[in-house]
Amino acid sequence: MPLEKQVLCYVLGLDDDIDDIFRQFSAIIDNFRFMALQKETIDWEAINSSVQVGIEKCNRVAKGKAHGQHHHPENTKLGVDTQLVLDALASPRFSHP
Repeated sequence: MPLEKQVLCYVLGLDDDIDDIFRQFSAIIDNFRFMALQKETIDWEAINSSVQVGIEKCNRVAKGKAHGQHHHPENTKLGVDTQLVLDALASPRFSHP
């Protein structure tokens, strides 16, 4: 997720604080995988409750750690290949009925 990290750092004004947030997200997700998915039988209620706990933890981490400088992005390049972004935007779209 390097591109997502770069965009978040730029848009939210976060410098290296985002590394700590991503590490904590990773730990929360790994803990969920270990606790909910490493069982002999699949219990969807237990998985759902574990997911809810993980989501709440991620929300607390995101709210408590992300203190940006409230800077507004300018029209500058983020080091992303412009043609790659244009190709992604020009990809086929499916209309919904």
